[in-house]
Amino acid sequence: MCAMSESDQWHNTSWLGVARRRVESTPALLLLLPLLVGIFLSGSVSLGWGVVALVGVALVALLVMLPRGRVAHIVVLLLLVAVGYLAAQSAESRATEEALGDNALHRSAKERIERFAKDDDSYAVVEAMVVGRRERITSELRSDYALTGFAHILAVSGLHLGIVMTLFGWLFYPLGIVHRGHRVRSVGVVVLVWLYVAMTGGSPSTMRAAVMLSVLMLARGTGMSHLPTNSILITIALLLLYDATLVDNLSFRLSVAAVLGIVLWALPLVDAVYRRRLPCRGLLSTLIVGGVASIWVLPLISYTFGNLPLMSILVTPFIMLLVYAILALGMLLLFLPDVVAEVVYGVVERVAMLHNAVVSRAADTPGFVLYATLNGYEVVAIYIGFVLFSFVVKVWSEKKYLTLLDDEPEYRLQFVDTQHPGGA
Repeated sequence: MCAMSESDQWHNTSWLGVARRRVESTPALLLLLPLLVGIFLSGSVSLGWGVVALVGVALVALLVMLPRGRVAHIVVLLLLVAVGYLAAQSAESRATEEALGDNALHRSAKERIERFAKDDDSYAVVEAMVVGRRERITSELRSDYALTGFAHILAVSGLHLGIVMTLFGWLFYPLGIVHRGHRVRSVGVVVLVWLYVAMTGGSPSTMRAAVMLSVLMLARGTGMSHLPTNSILITIALLLLYDATLVDNLSFRLSVAAVLGIVLWALPLVDAVYRRRLPCRGLLSTLIVGGVASIWVLPLISYTFGNLPLMSILVTPFIMLLVYAILALGMLLLFLPDVVAEVVYGVVERVAMLHNAVVSRAADTPGFVLYATLNGYEVVAIYIGFVLFSFVVKVWSEKKYLTLLDDEPEYRLQFVDTQHPGGA
C-alpha cells in the first residue's frame, strides 16, 4: 500500500490548497465579475458599439488561435468584460415590464383579506406582505418602518420568498425520509413559491427573486452541495445580460443581497443546526434565515435611506417571528372556510398590530437609529467583507475536517496496489 506523500497531504490540508479548491468550485464568480466590470465601465467610458464589437471579434479570434493556458483565460475574462459592456449599452429600460397582474389567485386573496379586515393599519400591513399591495399604508406608518430599517418588510422581495420557502420546506419535511423524497420536496416548494408570487401580483422584481430561489432549491434538491452558489451567480449574470439596468434597481439589489445572504450564511448555519440536532431546530432555522437576510440588506438601506438602524439587529428576531406568522396564517386564509378563516384572520390582525406597535415604539426610542449614509465604495467594501468572511469560514472548516482525517490513521487517504495486495 502506498500512502499519499507528505507534500500531497500538505497541499490537501494547507490553507492555500483548500482555498484554491473553494475558488475552483465556484467558477460562476469568474463569469459574473467581468460582466459587472463591463457594465460599470459602460457608465463611465464611451467607446461606441463599433469599437467594442471590433475588440470582441479580435478577442474571439485570439482565443481560437491561442493554446489553452493562462493567457487564454485572460482573453476569456476580457471577452466577458466586452459582453457586459455591450449588454449595458444595448439595454433598454424595462419600465414597460408587465407583472402577472390581477390574476384569479391575487384577486381571491385580496378579497378574502379585505372581507375580514377591521383595523386599517393592520390590514395595510397584512395586505402588503400577503397580497403585495401597499396603497393603504399611511405615511406615518411608512415613515416608522423606513426610520427603523424595516421598510423592506413591506415590499415583497427575496426576504419574503426566503421565508415562504422555509415555511413550505417545513410542510414537505416528512418527504425527506422517502426514497428520492427530497427531490419531490424541492419541486413542491418551488411550485408553491411561484403560487405565492402569483398571489402577490407577480411584480418583475418578485419574479426575479423567485427565479434565483427556485434555482437554489432545485440545486439543493439534486444533492449537489457545491452548486447553489454557482447557480445563483449564473442566474444573476443572465438577468444582468437580459437587462443591465437592473444594477441600479433597488428591488433587484435587495433581492440579490437577501438571496446571497441566505446562500452564504443562512444555509450553512441551518445545516449545522440540523447536524447537531439542536432543540427547537425549526424555530432556530426561522430566526437564522430571516435574521441573516435582514443583516445583508442593512448596507443598502443605509445607502438608500440615509440611516443605519444598528439596534434593529436586536429586534429583528422577534420581528421575523411575527413576519413568519403573518405570512403563514395569511396564506392559510385562502384554503379555509369562511367561519374558520374569520377566526384565523383575527389572530393575523392581532399579530400585525403587535408588529406595528414594535416598529412604532422602536422609531420613538432615542438612539435606536444611527443617522449615517454609506457611500457606494463603503457598501461594496462591506459586501466584499461579508463574502470574504464566509469564504474564510468555509476554508477553515474544510481544512479542519481534512486535518482531522489526516491525523486519524484509519481514515488516511491511501492507494491500494491491486496487482500486489500483500505489498510484495
